[in-house]
Amino acid sequence: MRIQLFFLSALVALAACTESGQPNTSQTAIAQKIAGQYQGVTPCADCEGIEYLLTLNADFTYLGAMMYRGKAAPPVPLTGKWSFVANNKIKLDFTPPEGMNQFEIGENHLMMLDQQGQRISGEEADRYVLWKEGFAPKTTGNDPFAERRAAGIDFVGMGTEPFWSLELDFEKNFRFVPMSGDSLELPASAVQEKGGVWRYESKAGTARLDVEIKKETCSDGMSDNVYEYAVTLRVNGEEYKGCGVLLQGALGQQ
Repeated sequence: MRIQLFFLSALVALAACTESGQPNTSQTAIAQKIAGQYQGVTPCADCEGIEYLLTLNADFTYLGAMMYRGKAAPPVPLTGKWSFVANNKIKLDFTPPEGMNQFEIGENHLMMLDQQGQRISGEEADRYVLWKEGFAPKTTGNDPFAERRAAGIDFVGMGTEPFWSLELDFEKNFRFVPMSGDSLELPASAVQEKGGVWRYESKAGTARLDVEIKKETCSDGMSDNVYEYAVTLRVNGEEYKGCGVLLQGALGQQ
């Protein structure tokens, strides 16, 4: 997909930071304009892609997470302050393992830059984009769960505060990935359904995962996304709540 970039016209007149290092009036106005949640999946050298969720706040703070698809690694939390480094560029005060923490501001999107603050070139250059909530291109190939469907995942769960993710392959295994600590992978289990609630109980040694899925409107609490299922997990006795998406098949199928 070829992404056309449209810069905010107001950025052209954006002045540099004041000597005190504090944002000036123009920067404060732009911060209010670009504030919001951004997300996308960027290329990864040794995984299936890096999934980003980044919320920029108008008070120059940010919150989010990044997750390495296809790797047994916990999500990396993102939190701190951001600032302008040029008329149309911002920088996070957190440096991820890839070393890329600068973005060029476009119309309803952020273009990730390399470690020198320059645009990334090459065949995959147009994949280094985080789109503002509600503005991602609507194309038949823009399925955020395409890779998981292809891998045979039937249901995906996700939550915030703290961030966590869940993948259910009803024929093989269940995988839980927390923000911190080790991921948990257990064999798939039979379903118990009662009153529109599906329950799965999986055990292996001392590890236990209890999954409860209910068909009801669910919000992730950080965006305008609305999901069809509410999910409650108990992982070795600790409870997590979030939302879920059925990717294929039906709940209860083995």
